[in-house]
Amino acid sequence: MTKSLKERLTSLKLPKNIPRILTQEDAVRQNMRYIKNRSDGSLTTLKTCYNRLNKALGEIEANTIMTLSGLSGGGN
Repeated sequence: MTKSLKERLTSLKLPKNIPRILTQEDAVRQNMRYIKNRSDGSLTTLKTCYNRLNKALGEIEANTIMTLSGLSGGGN
C-alpha cells in the first residue's frame, strides 16, 4: 500500500538552514514587533562619530549594508 502525499511530505527530513515561508499574518506580526522594538529602543543600533550624520540617518542598525554618496564638487 502506498503512502498518501501528506504522509510522504510530513516524513521528509529537511535541513534546518532552509528558510521557511511566512504567512501574511506572520509577516505582519514580525514587522509590527520590529517597529515596536525599534521605537522603544530595544534594538541595538550603532552611532558614528559624526553627529549630523547620526541625526540625518537616525541610527544605523547592525548587520545592514548602507551606501552613502555625494555629488562631485559637493565637499565630500
